Amino acid sequence: MAVTSFEASVLIGLVSLVGIIACVYFSVSPARPKNPLPPRQFQDPESCHLIMTGERLPDGSENLLSQFESRARPNHRLRIAFGIDNAFTSTDQPYVKQFVERAKSHANVPSADWIDLSQKIGDAAGSWLQDGKLIHSPNPRIKLTSLIQALSLRVVLLTFFGLGSEVLGDGANGDLINLAGAINWAWMASKEEHTMPRFEDNVYLQKCLFAILPDQDMHNPKGNPLNFILPGFETMWRVVLRLFLEVQFADNEHRDILIHFAETPTKTQFQQLDGNRRVCAEFLVNEALRLYPPTRRIYRAFQLRTDAEPLVVAADVESCHTDAEIWGHDATVFNPERWTRLTSEQRNAFFPFGSAPFVCPAKPVFGPRVIGLLVGVLHGEIGWKWKVHSDDEAMMEHLRSRQRLKNERDTYEDVYLVGQSGWIE
Repeated sequence: MAVTSFEASVLIGLVSLVGIIACVYFSVSPARPKNPLPPRQFQDPESCHLIMTGERLPDGSENLLSQFESRARPNHRLRIAFGIDNAFTSTDQPYVKQFVERAKSHANVPSADWIDLSQKIGDAAGSWLQDGKLIHSPNPRIKLTSLIQALSLRVVLLTFFGLGSEVLGDGANGDLINLAGAINWAWMASKEEHTMPRFEDNVYLQKCLFAILPDQDMHNPKGNPLNFILPGFETMWRVVLRLFLEVQFADNEHRDILIHFAETPTKTQFQQLDGNRRVCAEFLVNEALRLYPPTRRIYRAFQLRTDAEPLVVAADVESCHTDAEIWGHDATVFNPERWTRLTSEQRNAFFPFGSAPFVCPAKPVFGPRVIGLLVGVLHGEIGWKWKVHSDDEAMMEHLRSRQRLKNERDTYEDVYLVGQSGWIE
């Protein structure tokens, strides 16, 4: 059918109108945020150690940023989402050094206090399990991640803030779960710029903090208690959860070793090889830190002379910890006996707490021992009265398979401790 001159004029007008609308829309509408390219990752130990210094790239390119700027820039999201200003986010060298010294002081737990810490965590875990029996009787079940997150937070609050039973009594469990959940949500949301919450707008996180630490100056970035809570909690609970599961579905001897350490939390007990045993608590914790590093990748920003914008690169800790050429054919298998015969190459490839000059203050003693303590205490409390269970049979097959556990933070949300009176495996 032929088109008349009038119809042609109308069509031309419509096309022009659409074009004008499109031009106006794209000129006034905010541009969609471009997805930045994923940071380049280095997966060999030597390159990773070099990257973590923040001084130069493996190809020799010099970083024009200071070491402190190199570390702080990739962590800027944490300043926004959590309102913090600590050693991970600050470029102020004197302040960073002061913060690290404070962290070291808190983490330097005297020998006698380790026993007290073990008793307090044991009492808290026992009370939690007892409440689970009463609330859910005759089919008691307790969410495992909630229990471990609450106990991990409790350790940080006891150690870094000196809170007593008047604050961290039995009634605090709900507050601890809420705070852990609020931190997890903000952490995940902060990974995407368009969903990143601002701390000053995150009323729920503020309420959760206030419920436990009402006297802390959370609106002052340098006084915000999350400065210490965040690194302590985040480096602890996920490793504790996975070591607990590894031991639960493995040799009973491993469980006994950690229980004995929790009962006598000394350096000697942590490193002692009893009788014919080829494994000690330290080996179990190190193997968990190898397979499940608290920080899977460590990021640094590099401003090169040839580039207008800084480049963010990653030291792939997880890859170095599981490289078969370094760790052997069983690199992804939980095998604590490997620590009886560690090579120099393997020692160089093991850095769960970072690398010089930015090594976590918890590395020498507090971090590894408190992980072993929490797992030992929990296994001692549950004994044979509770079993690990999931309603998802595929999850149970995964746990029984003895394959490497998954490292994603929400993988084991549907795993529970189930009382034997209500569940017989």
